[in-house]
Amino acid sequence: MISRREWLAGASGLLAARFAEPLLSRPAKAEGAEASLPALATAVPDFSPRHITARMVSLRPYRPEGFRVELETIADRSIVHNIGHGGAGITLSWGTARMAVDRLLALRQPGPVAVLGCGAVGLATAWLLHEAGRAVTIYASEVHPRVTSSVAGASFFPSLVVAGVSRTPEFEERLAAAVRTSHRRFLGLLGRGMGVVRRSHVVLAAERPGGGWVSRLLPELFPPPLEIRDPSLPFAAPWVGIEERLFIETQRYLPALMGAVRKAGMAIQRRTFRDATELGRLRERLIVNCTGMGSVGLFGHADLIPVQGQLTRLQTDSRLNYTLSAPGLYLHPRRDGLLLGGTQDVGVLKPRFDPAAEERILAGMQQLYRPAG
Repeated sequence: MISRREWLAGASGLLAARFAEPLLSRPAKAEGAEASLPALATAVPDFSPRHITARMVSLRPYRPEGFRVELETIADRSIVHNIGHGGAGITLSWGTARMAVDRLLALRQPGPVAVLGCGAVGLATAWLLHEAGRAVTIYASEVHPRVTSSVAGASFFPSLVVAGVSRTPEFEERLAAAVRTSHRRFLGLLGRGMGVVRRSHVVLAAERPGGGWVSRLLPELFPPPLEIRDPSLPFAAPWVGIEERLFIETQRYLPALMGAVRKAGMAIQRRTFRDATELGRLRERLIVNCTGMGSVGLFGHADLIPVQGQLTRLQTDSRLNYTLSAPGLYLHPRRDGLLLGGTQDVGVLKPRFDPAAEERILAGMQQLYRPAG
């Protein structure tokens, strides 16, 4: 099993117009120092526990070898697994969905398709199958807001995807293709009421960060942040950088995508399967598995490692116009509140909110700002 040290080192006519053609035709734009960024808010947030409105926790399906898009045949069912996205399920959703759909269509087998799972990956996969002209039914034991995708900061970045020792040139090529495909799709959803927005992203550190492997792999999407020196800003960190990122507000994005799927004629059925043999009762002989950690019990995929992540949501602060990250911490303002996160607990079998981790995050966020006044 991969060690903690090893892996740390290392989202009908109107609908077609909304989701299909624009998402394929709009090119990705480079983001970073060359982008036009708005002035940052100078307000100091209040991280007092009395402002907490919600606590959320989930298990991310981490696979040290990286995401898995592979075909398996069980009895008379052809199953494409689309799993193992780690902490980047939403970021990679459209990209690995494209790979899974292409793999399924290459079989040249007619008939309807079953998609297992109704998170960001399952919904994207169902939509692309619909674009390809296939009848689709989504089967899921849970839907938003009780899926892993609902408990996500959802800044567009491929975090916690693969162990450093498993970053082969072949995998990096697949990862880059998946990220670029997803990026084009999300760009096409900007300004469409889907909860996809551009945000200035502030990076705080003790010193200028070195270029990471993601920046080297995808420099046009993730260039190094631009250093800023502005005494009016409230940050207490020795080094402050800024870049531009896409941000997916899951509390808007997932319901909107589910609504689009249903309006397009695809059914979402609540159903739980105890094991893979029960899939034989489905009318569909073509299946795409997007169940995340559910694959362990359903298909015996013991190579998936649960990594617990948790979020604390504070009251909305309309003054903030940026997202922020520092080592082990992040802040994402949304319409429903300020999301605070920064946990990666490996091997947690049953999700349970950790009050001590929340205390660390609240205290750590407070230390990133100079005292107000």
